Amino acid sequence: MVRQAALRRELEGCQLLAGIWCHGLTVAQLRSIRSSLPPTARLLVTKNSDMAAAVAGTRWEALRPCARGMNAWLFVRSDEIPPALRPYRDFQKEWKLQLNDFTGAVYEGRLYGSDDFAQLEAMPTRVQSYPVAELEKYDGGVTGFATLIV
Repeated sequence: MVRQAALRRELEGCQLLAGIWCHGLTVAQLRSIRSSLPPTARLLVTKNSDMAAAVAGTRWEALRPCARGMNAWLFVRSDEIPPALRPYRDFQKEWKLQLNDFTGAVYEGRLYGSDDFAQLEAMPTRVQSYPVAELEKYDGGVTGFATLIV
């Protein structure tokens, strides 16, 4: 119960929850992944039964079928999804670990299978999704202010 409550607290404010098959990864490798994540992402290893119980009745419930086998769970508290997923992909390439892949994720209520991660990784970041006119409006104000100072 205590672990499930802690997991529910982790889920609060989460934008994405992803499972990573971590069979065979060492503690040192998991620490390496954790240290490369942005501050808005957290990697936890927990029992699948605790995770399944924690997501029951929540918007994350679609991820329950992924809660089997050896999993680590990536909690992302920002809508900057690609920068949160990239450190694990880089780790996979560095260690040549194609089998240790994402098992699934839930983002905006939709379940993404392991084959669907390309969509998540290709999403525009917040800065990329702003219309250019919006950015120019702010840029002009900042540039104009800087000109006045000089």
